[in-house]
Amino acid sequence: MKNLIKLKRLLKILSITSVSTLSIITTSCKFSNTINRQQISNKDLEKKVDEIFSNSNNHIDNKDINKHDSSNTTINKPSYSTTSNQSSQTSYTIPNESYTIPTYNPSIELQEIDNKYLKETVQDFKPIITDQNKIKSMILNNSVSSNFYSHSQFGLQQDEITLDSIQNKTFQFKLIDKNTNKEVDNSKVKWYQRTFYPQDQVFEANHSNNLKELTFELKDNGVVNWIEKINSDGSKPEITQARIFAEYEGYLYSSVVKVISREMSTLLNNEDLAKKEAKRIVDYHKWKSLPTLERLKAAYEWIIANVKYDHDMNFANLSKNQNAHSALIELHTVCAGYSKGLKLLLEELNIPVKFSEGYSARVSLSDKHAWNQVQIDGDWYYLDSTSDTTIKKNDKDRLFFLNTADDFLKADKKDPETKQKRLRNLLFKNYVGNKDDVIALIDKNFDENNGKMNKLVLWTKRDISSPNYSHIHDALKERNLDNFVSRTNYIRQSKGYNIGIEYFFNYNSSYIKQIQVTTTKDNEASNAIKIEFNEEVKDLKPGNFNITNALIREVKHDDKTYTLYLDHFKSIGDVEVKLESIKRKDYKFILSGNNTFKFKTEIKEPKAEVKVLGDGKIEVKTDDKDLEYNFNNNDWQDLPENKIIDRITAGNLYIRFKNNSGLITSEIKTINIKKHNIYANQLKVIGRTIIGVDQTMEYKLKDSNNWISIDKNKLTVSTPGTYEIRVKSTNDGISSDSEIVVIH
Repeated sequence: MKNLIKLKRLLKILSITSVSTLSIITTSCKFSNTINRQQISNKDLEKKVDEIFSNSNNHIDNKDINKHDSSNTTINKPSYSTTSNQSSQTSYTIPNESYTIPTYNPSIELQEIDNKYLKETVQDFKPIITDQNKIKSMILNNSVSSNFYSHSQFGLQQDEITLDSIQNKTFQFKLIDKNTNKEVDNSKVKWYQRTFYPQDQVFEANHSNNLKELTFELKDNGVVNWIEKINSDGSKPEITQARIFAEYEGYLYSSVVKVISREMSTLLNNEDLAKKEAKRIVDYHKWKSLPTLERLKAAYEWIIANVKYDHDMNFANLSKNQNAHSALIELHTVCAGYSKGLKLLLEELNIPVKFSEGYSARVSLSDKHAWNQVQIDGDWYYLDSTSDTTIKKNDKDRLFFLNTADDFLKADKKDPETKQKRLRNLLFKNYVGNKDDVIALIDKNFDENNGKMNKLVLWTKRDISSPNYSHIHDALKERNLDNFVSRTNYIRQSKGYNIGIEYFFNYNSSYIKQIQVTTTKDNEASNAIKIEFNEEVKDLKPGNFNITNALIREVKHDDKTYTLYLDHFKSIGDVEVKLESIKRKDYKFILSGNNTFKFKTEIKEPKAEVKVLGDGKIEVKTDDKDLEYNFNNNDWQDLPENKIIDRITAGNLYIRFKNNSGLITSEIKTINIKKHNIYANQLKVIGRTIIGVDQTMEYKLKDSNNWISIDKNKLTVSTPGTYEIRVKSTNDGISSDSEIVVIH
């Protein structure tokens, strides 16, 4: 039973999505209870631990945290539109739930001390003589905010750190004089640790009688060391936390120390190693020298060719094959590992990508599965590298490359819907998804030399419950072949959700119209070929033109002229594109002159920084033109001329060059925009004084537009009214949501 509980915890932390056996068609992924976590690097470790801490099975729950310490966990609060006076002093209400700013309620023992600190901490600094027993009582005092006994002139250099057993095993805290930005002489500083579990206790530095009582090891020079936390029942919590306190001249300064288990440390380190391996693979193969679509193809083919599916899954190795490390380093994984490994490769290649999961009916209606979503030309498509590993080695078709929602069955559960059609099933030969696809395939198979149409082989989506091949029948009718079908054969071996159909014809054209063709490079568009006929031919589509080393993005028709606008060139630099043929049933196009043209493609990298302006705006500082941006992989938008973006959101801001010409491959500049938070229960009230504030915050009367910076760790207001308090915006972060305080 204990092992099962441990397994469930690991599954939640790992974002498990894959446990089953490999099928001919695809894989099944069971036992999934996931959170979508991005891969981490060292600098993101604390951020990732925060995410895990908020979603994992910890021995300090929110109730315990609020009980013991007012600043152990952060919350993102919504904007407030209503307030409520819950007491005779000061309160605010979060919409849809009752919540009151805690009021000061000290013990008699501390009341006199607290009154003294209430005054002294906002005056010029001078020592306060306090004995050690009082110091420990102050540390344990839950009636005041964590910085109540602090003087605003000093502070620890970090508000919060995370220790792990590999990358961040030790850290040295320092008390800094903010006026001089120099470290306070450590010989004058005493260090303490406050634990919350199993006991709410205070320990002095160098406490070594029983390390099991501690959350971390604390030395008398402010150094904290990682230790493995073991509960009384022998279990090891994934993450726990305590507070470190520095006492200097009678004042207290604290920070949160989070400690993650050895097992969790290994998992996080493995993710970091996987990210480094993704970079190594990309650099080794020089994929960044390729255009976007070729980068995508190369990464997809690599993971299919090099990573093997783990058929021998069991509970012992369940935690090891669900991550990018198992795919990129161990080369042995299941669908979650395939998807996370490919995600890392594509992120390294600056291709927008998401990890996605849902239920797949490819094997069983109840099986979970994982795949990717990738953005090309601003449109999202599905990738399922796991399922494409099942294709026979001599079959070059990629059935699950650039799928859309139409390539799933109705019983499949996926999010969101993706219906773009242009690049759908790009690497699946003879796949037809609509009438135009069928017509293009008919035209390509027509023998213009003898006028015969003998055979047509195509693949289309199979729908067992309600077969509908109207797109094929309509195309045959439009090309006048519906009455010439001599035999139809359904190919026995299906491909994924697709069925193969062979059509045999008794068709011999009585007249083939010959068209003379002259091609030139378009003078007006840098990415276009102009094709002129000796007489007009109507209704030619991209599928009628066969070119090399590029794709046709758009075809424009004007009388006897067709202009082909190209994109997705095969390489960077000078690219030769050749018009090899034009095909249409009952026509023969005779090419003359030069049909090969050279295009110049390039890779560009935007140079941009951001400045947070406040009030939900940022300014992008750049000299580059023709840029676009998005937040968190949403829709791309043009960067305004004034380069100011309104209605910003926390997360990743992506900036790149627009590719209107089809000749540019843009790297993506990623800038993380964080949103500041006010800790839960951080603000408390004593009369008309609000405690828990600090110099990072600002306040204003609710109906005022004038925000006023707070320069102390306490705020006393003389005018009754409704006040808003928030953390100020910084260069890399937007302001927090406001806390509403009503002063009577």
